[in-house]
Amino acid sequence: MDFKVILNQQLANVLIPNGTTTCYDAQQILTVAGNGTTFLVENNGSVTLVAGLKISMLNGTKVNSGGFLHGRITTTSDFCGSMLNPLVASNDNKEALGVETIIKSQFIKVYPNPTTDLVVVELIDGGSTANVTVYSMKGGKLLQKTMNGESKLQFSLSGKPVGIYMVHVQSGERSEIAKVVKN
Repeated sequence: MDFKVILNQQLANVLIPNGTTTCYDAQQILTVAGNGTTFLVENNGSVTLVAGLKISMLNGTKVNSGGFLHGRITTTSDFCGSMLNPLVASNDNKEALGVETIIKSQFIKVYPNPTTDLVVVELIDGGSTANVTVYSMKGGKLLQKTMNGESKLQFSLSGKPVGIYMVHVQSGERSEIAKVVKN
């Protein structure tokens, strides 16, 4: 399967419903909302934005409490990989009318979830090279490690506040984000 990254992408009138995790990318510029359009991430929705040059989040961009929106500029062409963007239709009241079902093959397990301290990231297909980055809900990078042939990585959330953390694993063309709840 061949995945192409769009040169410039405009995200307009997009709704990310509760429980949906997705990633959007552009080789150069990614523009979110603006010109009277909207981009809404609902509670428990999660979006990652990746661009090679610039990400513009304009008027109309909104993340509800409990939603997650993370943007980053890549200098190494590590875009969304094989993750597909869901197609969502909504009405003027921002009610979801339908969500295209996306079948994504998971290649990681993150457990226990919820946790009070220790978290394990496991590569389902065994040991390979993978970059693991852990982010707070505010987008702050808490941890970055490389797994070289190991099938499991363990880290601690001790001393970190109660809340939701995002674990991003990138291995070759594959990319996956998992949410971890710390109690």
